[in-house]
Amino acid sequence: MGKQFAKGQNELYLESYAKMINKFTLEFSLTFCDDGIINWDRRVAFNSSRDRPIVARARRKADIKAKAVKEIVGGFLDTDV
Repeated sequence: MGKQFAKGQNELYLESYAKMINKFTLEFSLTFCDDGIINWDRRVAFNSSRDRPIVARARRKADIKAKAVKEIVGGFLDTDV
């Protein structure tokens, strides 16, 4: 019984982990990539800036893209983790 429970918990963990990796990857690409290529100027500005104004603009752009993606994939971005 203990092994079955542990196996089930492990499967739930791996599923949840994969879901979060996918979410973070999508968020990164929507915020810091243009046509699938990392915009290093934007990324470096994010890491180097105190105010991070570039990210505020990028976040709005990412929110618009995420909404469109969510409509296409039917709730893929929804996580209850």
